[in-house]
Amino acid sequence: MRTFNTAGPVRAERHYQIAPLSRIDLDEVLGLIRDERYFVLHAPRQTGKTSALLALRELLNSGEEGDWRCVYANFEVGQAGREDTARSMRAMLGELARRARRTLDDETPNLVRHAALEQEGADGALPAYGAARRRPTGHGVGDVMLNAIRRRPVAVTARRRELALDERGYRDWHVREGPAELQPAATALVLCDVWDHHWCRGAEERLEPLVPHIDRTARAARDLGMLVVHAPSDTMAFYAGHAARARVLEAPPVAPPAEREHDDPPQPVDGSDSSDTDPDPVPKPTRRWSRQHPGVWIDPERDAIGDDGDALLGLYRQRGIDTVLIAGVHTNMCVLNRTFAIKQMVRWGIPVYLLRDLTDCMYNPARPPYVSHAAATEMTVHYIEKFWCPSITGAELRASAAR
Repeated sequence: MRTFNTAGPVRAERHYQIAPLSRIDLDEVLGLIRDERYFVLHAPRQTGKTSALLALRELLNSGEEGDWRCVYANFEVGQAGREDTARSMRAMLGELARRARRTLDDETPNLVRHAALEQEGADGALPAYGAARRRPTGHGVGDVMLNAIRRRPVAVTARRRELALDERGYRDWHVREGPAELQPAATALVLCDVWDHHWCRGAEERLEPLVPHIDRTARAARDLGMLVVHAPSDTMAFYAGHAARARVLEAPPVAPPAEREHDDPPQPVDGSDSSDTDPDPVPKPTRRWSRQHPGVWIDPERDAIGDDGDALLGLYRQRGIDTVLIAGVHTNMCVLNRTFAIKQMVRWGIPVYLLRDLTDCMYNPARPPYVSHAAATEMTVHYIEKFWCPSITGAELRASAAR
């Protein structure tokens, strides 16, 4: 059964749609392609630009309009190179090679890209690919221009807690807030264990109101130019064959950096008996999760899916990611301790920020320090701000994307 879709590319077999190519002057576009000229599709968000480009790709590859080989590529990866043009071009040619392999089952871009860049320079790499194939080459550039329109840094307010003397000489914890800038092309937003189900009824019920905010924040981060990483641990089998999962698996492996020494003080809340609801749907710790919560959209063209820190590190290096934001659950467990999460990023020397308004802890108020669940989450956030990393808010990202 087909449905209406306003989130990402529309697929004819699943969604109601106006024929994508009817929205553009197809004769003019085909004429420009035949004349080897470029064009830009410019329109507001969610009006069908990506759907039109994907439909144009299928038309060109069908052979109905001539002997073309067309690949849709998102060259936003080139922004990570900033002033290093060669690095940007390598990243963009790598993106083109991955898309050609997936769309055309064509290994030529992968085989010629290094030699083409070295021998022909940035301007000659694409013609060298076309010459190697002896067929015209089309490349659809979606969402960003090849010349890498540099996105402005995203201004946020980072919050930490610092032990210091006050004006009377008393030692106490003080909140320190200050401006920070995130370079979108070099930043990843990781959504930790936002599962569809949990053995703890309270955990499920508290996640539900967070999900719409997590989804909106992921969309905002994507619009700002950040990489969105979906990390629902233990569910990778569900995403076998998904393009966002393949993006992680295809990233070249890298050796992780030497781990830095870092104190690991005890947490302020006792998580040993972490369910605050009775009865729960199943005995703990039965694994009920099978996928990410369906309320959080995964963009197959731009996002990544992974739950292994080493594999994600390879993707970060490939994309030029040097800063990680993390949202999700549970603050005192997975958000701190997963191989892709806060403690590991700190030990690898990768700047990391907790999104403090998009998280929740696992805690039973019958355990120390005998406080409410909301108070336990707040205490855990304060602990992270004291000993591990600063926090920001998802609301700041959403506001930046709306400007």
